[in-house]
Amino acid sequence: MFLALAVDQLRGGSGKIFTVGLMFSVGFALSLFVSIPLINRYFFFKVCVGENDFSVRTTPFNEKTYKYSEVKTQKTEQKTSMRRGGIVCIYYFYFTDSDNKERKFLFDKSLYEKETDALKNRINEQNLTP
Repeated sequence: MFLALAVDQLRGGSGKIFTVGLMFSVGFALSLFVSIPLINRYFFFKVCVGENDFSVRTTPFNEKTYKYSEVKTQKTEQKTSMRRGGIVCIYYFYFTDSDNKERKFLFDKSLYEKETDALKNRINEQNLTP
């Protein structure tokens, strides 16, 4: 909507104001700045836990599959912050892959605690097996 209004104002003509067109352009840019990360988070983020491996996708084209034996370390971490007068807890799952790169993903503990615990247990079982 902001884009259509911005184009209409920027084209010129009687009753058109260039400054208003610029303001609508800024509104369009800000709406993209907010909506693109949300779309990415809710439509493309995926973690699949399998019997022998798991896969992580944080953007549309970066899905990677890891075998449990390739993961050297793993941990979950809780971070807290103050938002609107209340404390918000954010949970991350960290793991180190075979390339010694630490990877992380955000998860909702109230919804996915069992799945992350299963992932931790499978990684620990695989790493304990000689």
